[in-house]
Amino acid sequence: MDRVEPRPVLRPFHFGETVCRDEGGGELRQGTWERWGVPLYSRREPLPGRIQVELLTSYLPLLNSRLILRWLDLPGAFLARGGLLLHASFVLYRDRAILFTAPKQTGKSTQAELWRRLRGARVLNGDRALLQPASRGWEAVGTPLCGTSGICRNARAPLAAVVILRQGPENRARRAAPAEAVRALISGAAYDPASRGAAETVLDLALPLAEAVPFFALTCRPDAGAVDCLEALLREEGVYGR
Repeated sequence: MDRVEPRPVLRPFHFGETVCRDEGGGELRQGTWERWGVPLYSRREPLPGRIQVELLTSYLPLLNSRLILRWLDLPGAFLARGGLLLHASFVLYRDRAILFTAPKQTGKSTQAELWRRLRGARVLNGDRALLQPASRGWEAVGTPLCGTSGICRNARAPLAAVVILRQGPENRARRAAPAEAVRALISGAAYDPASRGAAETVLDLALPLAEAVPFFALTCRPDAGAVDCLEALLREEGVYGR
């Protein structure tokens, strides 16, 4: 039987990055696994406000969203342009976005799937959504980072509501207080916590976002009753009509 060489376990402390100038004089960043000499990516900004990333390695299946976010500093790039990357499942319902945000293993993907199956909503991303100001209010934008859900669509939609999830023995929904909304945004946002500037920018974005977009707290079971409960409150609050 042929011997199969094991793939190396890729760890952050083997990672190195070089910064140079491309042919146009712009900054070019290239990342490599130092121990194995495996190229990972190149990152450049060909135009102001546009980031071009090329992933170069066959080791990509071994990587995860957390490492890619760290290396490419996508959250920092978004923050610099007034956008907030939020850990949330992103569904499209009646042409507007509902985001389910919560810590891992709380049921974001489960609630998104229930809305798809029971209400015909479309799941646009199972793990991350970019929130940014639009001409009218805020909008949610799909990202290429989707965690284990495998769902990441290149789409955007006006942001109708953000739902803060908690597991519980019964389904209950209520309007979230502004302070509760800000806490959920700060805890769910992707940014470098060691960077004081990044933390301040997240807070600067979270405050107006919590004021402009309705936030709801949903304590729920993984069943159809959770959908009924939340939809009733969204109608009562005028988010989707009474």
